[in-house]
Amino acid sequence: MDRKSVIGLLLIGVIFIGWSYFMSPSEEELAEQKRINDSIALVEEKAKAAAEKAIKEDELAAKQTAENDSVALANDSIREAELKNQYGAMYNAINGSKKYNKIETDYLIANFSNKGGRPVAVELKKFKTYDKYMGQEDAGSLYLFDEDSSFFSFDFTYQNKHYTTDELYFQLAETPKVLGDSTFVNYRAYIGEGKSHYIEMAYIFPKSDYMIDFDVNFVGLDDLMSENGNKLSLDWDIKSPSKEKGMQQERNKTTAYWKEKGGSVDYLSERSYKVEDEFETPLKWVSFKQQFFSTVLIAEDEFSPQGTVVETRSTEGSTKYVKQMVSKITVPFNNGTADMKMFLGPNKYNLIKEYDLDLEDQIDLGWAIFGWVNKLLVIPVFDLLDGLNWSYGIIIIILTIFIKLLLFPITYKTYMSSARQKVLKPEMEALNEKYKDADPMKKQQEVMKLYQQAGVNPLSGCVPALIQMPFLYAMFRFFPASIELRQQSFLWAEDLSTFDAIFTWDTQIPLLSSFYGNHMSLLTLLMSISTFFYTRYNSSMNVAQGPQAQQMKIIMYLMPLMLLGFFNNYASGLSLYYLCANIITILQQLVIKNYIIDEEAIHAKIKANMENPNKKKGRFQQRMDQVMKQQQQQNRKK
Repeated sequence: MDRKSVIGLLLIGVIFIGWSYFMSPSEEELAEQKRINDSIALVEEKAKAAAEKAIKEDELAAKQTAENDSVALANDSIREAELKNQYGAMYNAINGSKKYNKIETDYLIANFSNKGGRPVAVELKKFKTYDKYMGQEDAGSLYLFDEDSSFFSFDFTYQNKHYTTDELYFQLAETPKVLGDSTFVNYRAYIGEGKSHYIEMAYIFPKSDYMIDFDVNFVGLDDLMSENGNKLSLDWDIKSPSKEKGMQQERNKTTAYWKEKGGSVDYLSERSYKVEDEFETPLKWVSFKQQFFSTVLIAEDEFSPQGTVVETRSTEGSTKYVKQMVSKITVPFNNGTADMKMFLGPNKYNLIKEYDLDLEDQIDLGWAIFGWVNKLLVIPVFDLLDGLNWSYGIIIIILTIFIKLLLFPITYKTYMSSARQKVLKPEMEALNEKYKDADPMKKQQEVMKLYQQAGVNPLSGCVPALIQMPFLYAMFRFFPASIELRQQSFLWAEDLSTFDAIFTWDTQIPLLSSFYGNHMSLLTLLMSISTFFYTRYNSSMNVAQGPQAQQMKIIMYLMPLMLLGFFNNYASGLSLYYLCANIITILQQLVIKNYIIDEEAIHAKIKANMENPNKKKGRFQQRMDQVMKQQQQQNRKK
């Protein structure tokens, strides 16, 4: 090795020794490094311990789950055994959870629940509650009934155990399907093992109709039908939700109706709460009728009278429900099937009349002749005017004019009778003065003699007045029952089917609040004022004197006050009609007085009759002669 190589190796060694000396860590750095290494080791040790713990916990959880599953399986087996023991073949239909399904047509929305397999709420799409009509933000839709206010369930016995369909969970046999213009919905509650035995609730909803088909089928359950005598009891209960402005008036128009098969329609009184349980003939339908809407269950054939009960119950104090209607209906089954229908809609006369089931008899149009006036005259004319698409206030006014023109001959005859008696007023006053101290019978005979000589029939004005009564009462029934006026405005009245309150108060005033109410109806006030002037005008034509005249004066002031209190809660459309009728009648009488009859000519004719005793007598005068002769004979006997 030469010298240069030795020097090079020495230098490399020196450099290596120097680098090692200067680059080696200090004691502080060695301590820090040791601390870091210890921390890493500790973390790794903890991670390892945590991993081992997690593994042990997973193993324990798996073991616990297995044990729980075993317990749950055992519990399920025990529960299933209990259900089988308690419910027998029905145990599969007892377990479940509520599910809802919505069916919508042009006219209604039906919300179905699988528990009971029935519609638990029905909403009418084309109608609103009064609150919603008035724009109240929290107002709901118009429901005939909802889940909280309705109950619909068949009771039956099977294998010596009692069941109700309301406790069974049904299944949709298939997704509701639309065929043609109808939607088909089938709910089934399967009995026992398999799907060959079941209770089926089958519904058909037409696209544009308020009448739906409803069938109940017990398939493969002949033994169940035999056990129940091929008849099941249906419990049907509805609390009617409030829909209108005046709850008291709404309550007074809500009750239960029914129709006997081949017979007439009957009902429970709206003003009381009663039970009807003595049916003697089969029923065709049972209806829970509200003021403007009805829910009707209709038998394809009949409902049995035995065991059928219909009842109304009070909901006084409730601000949500008007009245509760309860029924228990005995439904016959033929080969395990009961065919029925349901009407879920408005009480519109022409609409429900088309079903030819006498459903229109639920609408209170008045009894006997009053109802016939409405059905044969008022409704056809009203429908004709309705087709013109005018305001219903205008239609009421035109209808009033039409009726008053129709009755004008009667008004004329009544006025003529009053005019004849009015021109006799001087003679009557003279007669009263002459016989003021005489025997009343003698005085009456002289009055009748005066009428006889004058050729005047004092009762001639009564018959025309009686002829007008059916029209007055018919209109009293027609307007409050007309759904066409519902939520139709006119002038300041926002709804012609209810009162037009221009002023309200909350304080209960004794007597006033019970008689008049806590509001003021302007149309009723105007109608009462017009009645005052009408009676006052008529009193000027009255020839009565003494106590009779005083009674007429009392009536003149008392009648408007009575009408003011009575009609204050009624439909404003009715007050509008009577207001217009009073005004038109006064105008007619003014026309008759000033342009048609001549009181001087009437007086002259009466004078001529009195001066011509040989004039042929009418039947009234002949009858008066007979009465006077009989009275004279009786006086002689005394």
